[in-house]
Amino acid sequence: MPADNAFRHQDYLSGKPGAEFELLQPSTPDAHESSTYRDRMAHLGERLAAENVSAVYLIHGTLVGTDATGMIGVLGRFMPEWADMLGQHRKQIADLIMGEWANYSEEYAQTLRQTINQGLGEPIDVQRFLWESENNHTGRANAAVRLIDELYSRVRDQSIKSGQRVQLWGHSHGGNVLAIVSNLLGGSLRSRSAFFRAAKPVYRRADRTIDVPVWARVRELLLKQHRNDNPLADIHLDMVTFGTPVRYGWDSGGYSRLTHFIYHRPTDGLAEYLAPFPPTLEQMYDATAGDFVQQFFIAGTNFPVNLLAFRRWRAERKLKKILQGRHSSRKLLTWLNTGARVPDEGRAMLVDYSTGDPEYASSVAGHAIYTHRNWLPFHLETLLGGIDG
Repeated sequence: MPADNAFRHQDYLSGKPGAEFELLQPSTPDAHESSTYRDRMAHLGERLAAENVSAVYLIHGTLVGTDATGMIGVLGRFMPEWADMLGQHRKQIADLIMGEWANYSEEYAQTLRQTINQGLGEPIDVQRFLWESENNHTGRANAAVRLIDELYSRVRDQSIKSGQRVQLWGHSHGGNVLAIVSNLLGGSLRSRSAFFRAAKPVYRRADRTIDVPVWARVRELLLKQHRNDNPLADIHLDMVTFGTPVRYGWDSGGYSRLTHFIYHRPTDGLAEYLAPFPPTLEQMYDATAGDFVQQFFIAGTNFPVNLLAFRRWRAERKLKKILQGRHSSRKLLTWLNTGARVPDEGRAMLVDYSTGDPEYASSVAGHAIYTHRNWLPFHLETLLGGIDG
């Protein structure tokens, strides 16, 4: 989508997608415990260093974060000292239950960190970015604001230096968090102002006092300090999505490179980039056409905001107008029937993971495959092989 996209949502009825796409059929991946795997990852670490990559952030998707129901946020209004601790405990439980299934586990981060840094003098930083993981506009917007604050603080303290690259990997709706980031960084003062006006109930009380400082910092950064430019323009943000449902548009002024990995199996009688709908239950569970979660959770599939979080409930209604626009939830079945899978921006890798790992590829309706450690070399090799400047 264009520079100054102004939070324009992707149109599901536009026909052939705007992004370049490529169909891939990978072979069986090496086990992450093997010496071959470690050798490949060491080489990939050298290539990342040659690209001047200083950090990789892993951004999980919906329901596996620190506050998927929004209840901890409600309690945090009254007991702020407990909120962070409860959120950490909640994430630990999610990690224990999900492991690598549709989730960036700590083991995943450790494997990536250890294997790419085997031969490097100056290590590449790898860390997970944890967010609430609520399936609504407010939850994703809050994560986007916090991520901008995190990145800017690291640029300011020189732990990420001018000219270096940062890779941001977003699984599932973690990728839509990145889409919001791109619109905030690349947007005009007008579109940024509209966003913060809509989200005002999230961070400002009725008496106009601000009780969520991170929102105040980023608002100051984007509306005053850098009102006419991108505050992170001195570093290169390479955004990578994995199984991200097609929703928010992307602003090309807010990123350097944009790549999408989508589990997809072409269907006879359809264009090679489309997915059939509706599937049978067996086809959905077996991921016959690929990642059903990525296909289904488009506009119109948000969960309600916690009713006790009345301020966020107000912000959700206003943010919907900014982030979803004219896309009424009543048209969900119409959009699903189009079979849209590929975004209109960036480069899309349509990968048939079942050719290399048929059993794991069907897990969580095809949505779990991206966060399995065995696929790390393939993802990095494909990502680095596709770089064009």
